[in-house]
Amino acid sequence: MDDATPATAAPPSREAELKPVDEALAAALLEQGEAGARALGLLRDAHRMLGDERYERQAEIAETCIRGAAEALLKLPGSRKDGREPVGLQSAARALLKAVDAYQPPDEEPAAGEGRRKKRGSRDPQAALRRIREAAEGLRPELERPGGHHRRRAMGVAERLMGERLGAAQESALDAWGELYGGTSDVLHGGPSSQARARYRQVLRLAREVFVPLPGRAAEVLELTGLRSPTVEDAERLKAWADPRAMRYFFLSRPAAAWLDLLDEVWLLPDTTSPEGNWPATPYLDHLTEVAPEQARTWLAEHAAQIAAAGPEATGALLRLAARPGIGLHPKVRTVVSALTREGREPKAADGWLLRLAADWAGDIPLAERDEDWIRTVEMLLAAFVRVEHDQEFRTATEDGDLPGDETRERTPRLTAAQLPTYEAAELLLALRRTAYPSSRRLEEGPAHPCLPLIRTVLAVLLQADVQRTHPAVRHTAVFRRDLDEVALDHPEAFFGPVLARAVLDVAAADARAGVPLVERTAALVRQVGKADPQLRDRLLAAHLQQLPPDATAGSQEADTWWEKATELLPALLAHRPTPEGARLVDYLHRHCPPEAAAHLHAQLADACGPVPGPKELADYDPSSSGPPPRAWVRVWDWSPVLPAPVLTAWEPVLSLLRRAKPSGPADPRTAEPFVQIMSSLPPAVDETQAAAIAAEHGPAAAADALAAAPDAGDWRYLKVLRALIQNDPVAWTTAPAEITARLTQPRLRAFYLYLASEQVAKRDTFPGNALAEAATTAFAVHRDTDPTANEPPATDPDDDQPSTAHLAEQAMLLLVLFALGTGTDLGDSLPAVLDHLYALTAPLTSPPASPPDDTPPGTIPADFVGTDPAARALHCLLEHAQHQHGAPGDGLPTRLLKQLATITEATGTQLRTAAALGPYLPLLHQRARDWLLDRRSVLLHLPADGTPSAASAWLRWGLSHFPLLVELDRAELLTRLRTSTPREAAFQVALALLDDPHFLGDPTALLTELAAADGGAAAVSRLLELLAHRAARAAAAPAAAVVELWRAALAADLPEGALAGAGTFAQASINDTVWLDLTLASARHTPALRDMDHIAERSAHHPDKPAAAQLTALLVAHPSTDPWRDATVRQHARTLLAAMGQRPPDPQLAQPTKELRNALITAGDIDAHVL
Repeated sequence: MDDATPATAAPPSREAELKPVDEALAAALLEQGEAGARALGLLRDAHRMLGDERYERQAEIAETCIRGAAEALLKLPGSRKDGREPVGLQSAARALLKAVDAYQPPDEEPAAGEGRRKKRGSRDPQAALRRIREAAEGLRPELERPGGHHRRRAMGVAERLMGERLGAAQESALDAWGELYGGTSDVLHGGPSSQARARYRQVLRLAREVFVPLPGRAAEVLELTGLRSPTVEDAERLKAWADPRAMRYFFLSRPAAAWLDLLDEVWLLPDTTSPEGNWPATPYLDHLTEVAPEQARTWLAEHAAQIAAAGPEATGALLRLAARPGIGLHPKVRTVVSALTREGREPKAADGWLLRLAADWAGDIPLAERDEDWIRTVEMLLAAFVRVEHDQEFRTATEDGDLPGDETRERTPRLTAAQLPTYEAAELLLALRRTAYPSSRRLEEGPAHPCLPLIRTVLAVLLQADVQRTHPAVRHTAVFRRDLDEVALDHPEAFFGPVLARAVLDVAAADARAGVPLVERTAALVRQVGKADPQLRDRLLAAHLQQLPPDATAGSQEADTWWEKATELLPALLAHRPTPEGARLVDYLHRHCPPEAAAHLHAQLADACGPVPGPKELADYDPSSSGPPPRAWVRVWDWSPVLPAPVLTAWEPVLSLLRRAKPSGPADPRTAEPFVQIMSSLPPAVDETQAAAIAAEHGPAAAADALAAAPDAGDWRYLKVLRALIQNDPVAWTTAPAEITARLTQPRLRAFYLYLASEQVAKRDTFPGNALAEAATTAFAVHRDTDPTANEPPATDPDDDQPSTAHLAEQAMLLLVLFALGTGTDLGDSLPAVLDHLYALTAPLTSPPASPPDDTPPGTIPADFVGTDPAARALHCLLEHAQHQHGAPGDGLPTRLLKQLATITEATGTQLRTAAALGPYLPLLHQRARDWLLDRRSVLLHLPADGTPSAASAWLRWGLSHFPLLVELDRAELLTRLRTSTPREAAFQVALALLDDPHFLGDPTALLTELAAADGGAAAVSRLLELLAHRAARAAAAPAAAVVELWRAALAADLPEGALAGAGTFAQASINDTVWLDLTLASARHTPALRDMDHIAERSAHHPDKPAAAQLTALLVAHPSTDPWRDATVRQHARTLLAAMGQRPPDPQLAQPTKELRNALITAGDIDAHVL
């Protein structure tokens, strides 16, 4: 016994057993301040006491010292932000008693003398019972696992020091703090002391795990990680680790398979304290699937339920492991997918990712290992895909023509995110198809799968579900419109239904080639699809029958069955418009029908066509005035190319009548060409093809003559004809605009032409020579002569968007005049009249509107607003004329214009369209009418804090840079806009000005300090620095001196943390490397979370000879971002830099920076940086 009778001197062997506090632990404890120094002193006293047996109660004294050291360490600040003590046994018991005391049964009166607390509690007995249950739940774990109070105290301290949350494994390792505290407390309160030496070693080990930085423990981590034949003792050492970074590194290092039997489940299973199901052991188990697959499969199968219940991250890892060769876990994956795809389950953010992993698992399972569980799993995945694709609530709302409600609009993105991508679903379907007849080669078929009937049923059920969820109105006309022979499982389709149908047909075709009877191979199709849509069922049967016709020479019973089923389909097929598959079947039947059966077949076809219309019906129908022909006629018309002549003889009068409306005849129904619509009126007299041929041979003017001579020249369809002509040859159609306009004698054609020609005004080579002036004056004349009150001819297609002729003429005139005035084009004698008309058009801007001009939210200015409002565009034209055609740049603006602008500013200066029109021209007004502009500063140069429209806001967003104008803006308003503006237009204008002259807005240090002084200021400074960096990186002649001066000013300013985040973007700017390193290091010390950390680390890695590079990179590694990929890139560059520094000759200046970088990498989890 180490606490027996005292001795005069300690035996050397026993002294050697106890090591003193080493330097690393001592330094770590001293860093914790007074409490750490006290703990260090007590630990040293305990060591001295245990080494000197002259004292009678040496063990008790030592344990008292150990207890004091533990208490001092556990009282250190933890990671809890609320400052409350962690829950322990006593506090949990007190909480339960308090809840019980507060409970008052509803039928019991409070005893005399009881306080008001019970009376208040009795008002809600259910709430009181709930608090009792909650308190009991808080007490239960403390009874089952004592020492929780001290364990959680240790966890708080450890999380603060390590900078991350501890998991269940680390929590288990810290249980020893409770055991240590409890054991030493027993001794302190009179209990026997028999384990003083063991507890001394224990407290040193626990303190090292919590307080010594990871670099000081890296050697032990590397030692255990490298063991190939670990022992139970090694496992015990590893289980004592309280650092999650060491745990991650251990598993990432692919340790030996022998560890699997030595480690507890708390190490190997996902972290139950993580809501996402973090699973550190995943890399290790992935390694085991390669080196010990049977061992890994057995362990995963036993623990699959626990893993899947831990959270989405663990579930995803389980699916990836199950996809490894030899693992499979078919029943377990089926259970996981069943839970993910359960109908009615609210979609979650991770569902889509997990479903893709499950689909990848299904695709990775070898053909020979695909069993019933695999088939059912694929079925559930595809059924979920179909269900989400056809979200009934969303589809119904849109089919009725109404926008979906807010709840639906919010739910639809969640449904989409929780859905398999279409290509993944198609690959699953292809995998299921190949499983029916598995073969080692992709294009070959092997023997039938034992579960082939199940595969047929699954495919048919999936198609049935898709069809039932497809609206009947679009089922045949849109979704299943395409020829199924052109659908392939490995090619994307707009709708999934045809792909499912193709899979059903492919399996049926494989069945036929394998000799499966027709009735058997189509039973599931007939049964399941027939429930959803008999018409589609008949189409699929026709597709299958025409795809594999019988051998005519065989004469077998199967051939008879084929002919019987095919002829039975005829009435159903001809009752609807033809499908390619049905048309090919009918064509095959009458071409290959035996002569003795031809008459019967013709009779069946004639009966299916229906009754032939009589002479009176035919005489009463006029294609030009009677509207569309009867549907029965159109149906026979569509089928006629594949019907035999004897059937069509009776219908020839109908077909002849319909050919008058469509001389080219019906489309071939054996292909999926669009059906030729028989219109209720004759086609245009001059269509696009005819007009293009005339223009190509005789020129645009001749084509214009032909269009004008057409009897229906005012029809809206000629807008489409002219658009096609002008787009195909814009130069030819804009060379002589006056002549073409004159040839188009119909007013509407003229408006069409000029409007479409104006759309080409900015294209190269259009309007050559004087054509632009000619077009502008011609458009002005047409616009002036167009009567806006004239009646418009009726539309051919009511669904077309058909603006009035007057509107088109006005828009054409404004756009052509705007471009002419903006390019200095001389309008000759027409200019005065054009200007007068433009002034007249701006009249709506000179008086406030009776109601707001539009419902646009304040501050929201559409990019094309000026182009869609005639008054605003007219003002635009007048300002362009003043800028480009009135006087020299130094002259003032026309008095008439300034007078009109004054009236407009006073009346509607704060209206959206006026602000949008004037904003881009504030630089012009400042240059040529500065006094006039400053007199109206309160309206035109105001930057409203609430975001309402203003000319200054429009200039900041769209206007060209004009630095002197920034000075005229109110400084406080400009800074507020910089802080609150979501778009970066204000910051962009300021950045350009500062690059031109860093002192343009005063001392840059003072400017940045003032900008950062209010809410949003730190982010504003960061945005400004980022824009400066982007501009400096793009501009070849960017003033590097200005950039550096502004950067130094930001470092000298009194800025809050985070304000220098944008300085990270300077990594891509052309700045001297030494200067860049020094400034970036200073920025990182101020704001560690710099932008573009990966670019910073990459640039720093090229300078292993500079201490600042290592110091900067160490800071980046020590302060990770929220992007794991970016952090991994930073660490990779840091390792590259550290390795390069290690290869350099010894340099005293690099020694400390190298150590800082190495320690930062080790602390971040790259523990093998210890050997770099």
